[in-house]
Amino acid sequence: MDKIVKFPHTKSALIDTLARKAGRFEEDDPKIAMHFYKQIALLMAHDIIAMNEKMTTLRSLNHLMYMKAKSSNRS
Repeated sequence: MDKIVKFPHTKSALIDTLARKAGRFEEDDPKIAMHFYKQIALLMAHDIIAMNEKMTTLRSLNHLMYMKAKSSNRS
């Protein structure tokens, strides 16, 4: 009977799957293992970039709210 393999539903599950596959290929085919590790690094880098953009937006909004509160306290 054939085994059904489900595609990972979350990014962290995908990263985990890629890491396990990379580990299996390290001895037999290091080039393929390196490809899996590069994909993991790219996925994680995209997350960091997105998180930095969110933090920049939150800081900007926080500064705006601070300035508004500061100006309303002067009135």
